[in-house]
Amino acid sequence: MVRKRFIIAAIVLMAAQAAFVFAGGQQSSAKTGGSGEGGSSSKIDLGGVNVVLGFDNVNRNYDTNTYVSASAYGDKLLAYRRQIQRDYNFTFKEDTLYHWDYYGSQWNAAMVAGKPLSEIFYFQGEFPAWYQNGWLAPMPASIDFYKSVNGLSWSPQVAKALTWGGKTYGFAVNPGTSYRNPGIMFNKRLLKEAGYDPDYPYDLQKAGTWTWEKFAEICKKVTQDKNNDGKIDIYGHAGLDITAVVTSNGGQYIDFDTATGKFVNATTRPEWAEAFNYNKSLDPYKGGSFEQGTAVFRDRNEESLNRADSQYLSFADDWGWVVYPKGPRVDDYLVYARDDVYCIPSTFSASDVEKFMTALQLWMTPPPEAGVDGWKQDQYRWYRDERAVNETLAIMRNPKNCVFPIIYLTELSENDPRGDTAQQQIESVQAPWAAKLAEYNAIIGK
Repeated sequence: MVRKRFIIAAIVLMAAQAAFVFAGGQQSSAKTGGSGEGGSSSKIDLGGVNVVLGFDNVNRNYDTNTYVSASAYGDKLLAYRRQIQRDYNFTFKEDTLYHWDYYGSQWNAAMVAGKPLSEIFYFQGEFPAWYQNGWLAPMPASIDFYKSVNGLSWSPQVAKALTWGGKTYGFAVNPGTSYRNPGIMFNKRLLKEAGYDPDYPYDLQKAGTWTWEKFAEICKKVTQDKNNDGKIDIYGHAGLDITAVVTSNGGQYIDFDTATGKFVNATTRPEWAEAFNYNKSLDPYKGGSFEQGTAVFRDRNEESLNRADSQYLSFADDWGWVVYPKGPRVDDYLVYARDDVYCIPSTFSASDVEKFMTALQLWMTPPPEAGVDGWKQDQYRWYRDERAVNETLAIMRNPKNCVFPIIYLTELSENDPRGDTAQQQIESVQAPWAAKLAEYNAIIGK
């Protein structure tokens, strides 16, 4: 029986790999033929190419020769990645190149010298400047960055914003999986004491009625002076991420207009001002400390929760985690997904780029044996309840709910706007941003 299950799993894996490799509509220029252990004449041979995906984050190291899995899903992913390297005759690893303080400058120096640090890399810097320097290789035309195949997907916002002159120069793979997604934690005990069901935010989220209005309503009710001494004892929230609020209303700071092929200042759109004003309206309910049990809600991204040293694993009060409530301009939840953007140096040939991208797509495809929801098994250990994974993370990992902040493709920042009102903030960036965006648009328009 065990052998039968193994054979079935192997057949499923081979079929998924075959469908994936030819999903672009064109066969790779890599040779077909046997590829060592587990090889097949119908599989693509990548010719022993070695691919390093370079990062500035020590937590992203992954070499199948040394990696130690910590979960059942991790075991399946490791086995899958080992097998595809044998089957397609390539090696792949994720490697920390430099600390983030020096990562960008080291890459600049490497490209000036014509000696790239890795075959594929996490991008840090100004995209238009790299484009102007001719340092970015265009992606293979055979890749459809708007189509999901075997659980692998791409960020459409990144693909659109980095497609210039009919060629795409960067990409983000599997939106919502960078672990930077912001969500809102809630204290179940404090909700119950205020007369709510402890899972009320989950229920609203599931029903599609988790809105700005509902969040404000709850924050107002739970903000209390419990001992009548004239001081607030329990606050509604301890602070939100303004960019997440803007995103939840369909807004951006900087956007890319596909009709004109230009970067634009999006703070002048109504979605942005509405988000700023809404966030400001919550100030009367803002204060306290979630960790000390004096605030019901607080912003917390996924990266601060799914780690072994997370203080919330042993937090005294029971807690839950939901996405940001949706604003009045949108029909569905929108997640501020600051995914990793990757590029390939222009020093490599078109055939090399095609091999690198084939290897990356195989590497980033979820292990077929784990099933569509297999990734969830690796996440339950970090949260107090399954709903945080089955409902909240499921939304965050759905490409249609993920919105990449285009401002991260530039040197501009969400911290640039200044002022006490939305209008003051908008006016504070008009002139400086206009000059910088004009510079970018002149470069990519050539």
